[in-house]
Amino acid sequence: MEDKADNRYDGREHSYIKHLFLAEYLRAASFKTLQGRSVIFNYVDGFAGPWKVADEADYSDSSFDLSIRTLQKVKEALEAKGQPAVVRFCLCERQRASVQKLRDYAGRQVGVDIHVFEGAFEDRLADIAAVCRGGFTFTFIDPTGFNLRSLEIAAFLAQ
Repeated sequence: MEDKADNRYDGREHSYIKHLFLAEYLRAASFKTLQGRSVIFNYVDGFAGPWKVADEADYSDSSFDLSIRTLQKVKEALEAKGQPAVVRFCLCERQRASVQKLRDYAGRQVGVDIHVFEGAFEDRLADIAAVCRGGFTFTFIDPTGFNLRSLEIAAFLAQ
């Protein structure tokens, strides 16, 4: 995670704390998962945004970029030890302008398997599940102002 004096989070300290927890949890969970349970780690962000970021160019203060950078470091560390690791990313967003930003972002990433889904998360669960075949799937759900169809999401998570 970035230095505590990072001004990208001015006025958004709650996001900094959320990202701190997310990065640490993902690091620990993915190392354990990729070394024991599965060589595939799927990361799903059901409400990817981007939302109110300071870094409009690279989205370095967004949950999706933080997660991608964190999991790529884990993958590289494991591969340096000769352990195979596959990491896939599914980013879902319902707002068309944000979807285009996600697609532009994904197109700039090198060597990262990113799938962008347009529409309500609940409407894209089957498509996301098809990408996340095999392996372990971590689903990040952090909606902003959304009414969720929680039974559908719960069924997806149960799989």
